[in-house]
Amino acid sequence: MDETERLIDAAINSYPLAPLPPGFTQRLMKHIIHSKPALRLSMLDWLLPGFFSLFGLGSVAAIWLTVPLLDPLWIPRLKLTYQIVVLRLALMSTWQPVLLPVLALAIVGGLVGFALFYGAIHLSSNRINPQRSSTNGFSLPRH
Repeated sequence: MDETERLIDAAINSYPLAPLPPGFTQRLMKHIIHSKPALRLSMLDWLLPGFFSLFGLGSVAAIWLTVPLLDPLWIPRLKLTYQIVVLRLALMSTWQPVLLPVLALAIVGGLVGFALFYGAIHLSSNRINPQRSSTNGFSLPRH
């Protein structure tokens, strides 16, 4: 707030306020129509759950169809490969100065990306129906 706005606020606040007439709030609330916002589903509201449902079902189906065809020793081989990778990383002395900044950058980048995504969703939802966000579901009758 700059100096001009402070001076205007101080001047307005110095005026005495007249009390409201009796029953003012009740008469005002009679003119306000409470409207429930209608549930409006867009195409994206149907496509995203449908996509994720089909993706999940497809993944489960792919695993269910693939696992019986695998070699019975694939789990012990996978465990052995994991242990070899962990052992090689533990024995390397040069991986730590590179890996930790990359992990930190990935975490910070993910958080910033989430914050930008959330902000974009929040701002766009207020711009789609600005009257709904500013009146909390109440609307004045049009004459």
